[in-house]
Formats: sequence, structure tokens, C-alpha cells
Amino acid sequence: MSPEQARGHPAHKRGDVWAFGCVLYELLAGKRAFEGVEISDTMAAVLRAEPNWAAIPSQIPEPITTLLKRCLEKDHKRRLRDIGDARLELDDAERGGAPDPPSRSIGRTGRLAWIAAVAVLSFVVMAMAATLAVWATRATPAAAEVRLTIDTPGVSDPSDLASLAVSPDGLNVAFVAAEDGQPHVWVRPLDSVTSRPLPGTAGAYLPFWSADSRSVAFYADGSLKRIDLAGGLVRPLAKAIYGFGGAWNRDGTILLVQTPDSPILRTSADGAAPAPVTQLDVKQTSHAQPHFLPDGRHFLYFVQGNPEVRGVYLASSMGRRHESCSMPTPRRSTPRGTCSSSVGHGSSRSPSTCRGWNRAELRFRSRTM
Repeated sequence: MSPEQARGHPAHKRGDVWAFGCVLYELLAGKRAFEGVEISDTMAAVLRAEPNWAAIPSQIPEPITTLLKRCLEKDHKRRLRDIGDARLELDDAERGGAPDPPSRSIGRTGRLAWIAAVAVLSFVVMAMAATLAVWATRATPAAAEVRLTIDTPGVSDPSDLASLAVSPDGLNVAFVAAEDGQPHVWVRPLDSVTSRPLPGTAGAYLPFWSADSRSVAFYADGSLKRIDLAGGLVRPLAKAIYGFGGAWNRDGTILLVQTPDSPILRTSADGAAPAPVTQLDVKQTSHAQPHFLPDGRHFLYFVQGNPEVRGVYLASSMGRRHESCSMPTPRRSTPRGTCSSSVGHGSSRSPSTCRGWNRAELRFRSRTM
């Protein structure tokens, strides 16, 4: 990932040049240009550190080293504009030949190194150019957008309609609406117009799905709880006076928030004792809305506080601290798509009790991960 992509900017051709430079460096040096224990450490190195140029063997001709440095320019404006430019520079360097060395034996070694390096690099450039050409010509199917309106029962608070989540398999949506005068978790298949309340979920808010889409976790009665869709009792997992988002990975690790001023904590699907995985720093007032990344270990979360610290951060569920992602605050999303909700008012119900707020519109764009 190039520095500009790590900062959240769109991908472009010069990002391909950066990727070529990383491959070239590893071929020549036998090690990665930017290393780190965790993904965030590698991203930090990409943004701030320089490769160890001393690791490039001295036998590598100077034009190739210069080409490598131009490919790994952090400022994309100073980088080669296209991967084809790398091939042209190799051709120019090959026609120019290697400089005459001071001795015959060293000259033979240097010339052999030059020929081998140019041959290998030419192959790499052609392979990457061919791969990019195939990707460019491959038809990318347009993402299908699904729109539906969910007519929910009346709710006591319009904010309940913001409590919705699409299952990771993209087949169901969970939302909060009233049942017997109390908010409950309801589930509706996306290909159906029928919703059903989940028993035992009275007082629920902010539901979220397990990675296998078979269970739902939610906050209620000062606790984080879970229920399996196939049936079974509601099980409390951890104390949570006021939860603010949660996430559940395929290994059964659950991230939760216990209070508005608490860090992100980790528990398990069986209810292990919660342990903090983030720590509030100076000028930070809260951590909220954790969201697992595809690897199931790292997650994004939102930090509230002073303007200079507010934003999206990256962390590990193993408790290792990481830095700000330096990216714009993303829209609400799910692993399979992006959803947004809007609330409509039904005049047939009494607005004084907010029971007239009974419609949530869900827009879901499926994406291939």
C-alpha cells in the first residue's frame, strides 16, 4: 500500500509503481522495504520511514538503484508516473551499459551483475504490466444496490430506528422496534416482507451480528447479551451500563463498550471476563463503535475528544496499541456493504408519544470482499 493510499486517498497508477518498487527492493535486498510486527506498524513505516538502502548489494548497478529510489518516493508527484516508465528506464540503462571498472576481474563481476539484474527486472516489469493489463480489461460488475422499506411497529424513541445491522452473509437485517410496549430486537430476511421479534430481548438497543450470522448480540438492562437465531435462551455476557457499538469476529471474540467514557473491551462469546484492548489517552473522552477488519484480529474504532485526537483509529484485539489511521471518518458500514437509514413519520399514530415514527428505509450495496 502506497503512502497516499494509507492516508485514505484513491488508488492510481503511481500506486502500482510503488508496489513494483517494494517487490524490486525485496528481490534485491532479500528483505521487505517496510517491516512491522503488526499491520499498523507497517503502515507507520510506509508513511514515515525510509528503506534501508545499505541493504542493496554493492554489485547492483547504480541506474537500477536510482530507478528503485524513484519508485519508492513517498511524494507521488516525484514518483514514476506509470509502470511502463520503469521498463523504458531499464532499456535506456541497458543500452548505456555498465561503467568501465578499474580492474578486469571486478569489471567481469559487475557486468555479470548488470546483465542478471536487467534480465530479472525486465521480467518483473513485463509480468506486472501484463497483470495490470488483464485487470484493466477485466469487466468489473457493477455492485447491485438493494432498497427496501421496513415498516416497523411503533417505537418509544425515534433513535431506536438507528439500531439496525445487516448480517455478514447479507441475508438478514436486525433492527430494534417495539413489542408489547418495549423495544426488542427484530429480524427480517432481505428477500421477505415479514419480520419477527426475538423473545427475551426487551429493552434492546444497538444489536450486532456474529461472524457466522447465526447469533445476535445486543445491549439491554445494563448488560451485553446474546441470542442464537436457531433458538435458546438469552445469555448475558458482560456488564455494560451504556454500550456504544460492538463487534464479533469468527474466533468468538466480542468487542464492547461498557460506559460512555470507557475504552474498548474484549470478551468472548461464552462471557469471559472483559479486558481492555484500548486505552484512553490525554484529550480523548471515549472510544466507541468497534468494527473488525477482514483478518479478524485488527479493528477500527472511533475516538471522541478534542479536534486534534478525534477520528478513526486502528487497534488489535490482542491489546496492542496503534496510531490514528489519518483518514476521514467513514460512513456506517458492514463487512458486506454500506447501509444508511432514514426515518419516516406516519400520521396515523400519535406523534406526542413518538409512536408515529415507524418506518426505516435501508439501502444496501453488496460488495465482494
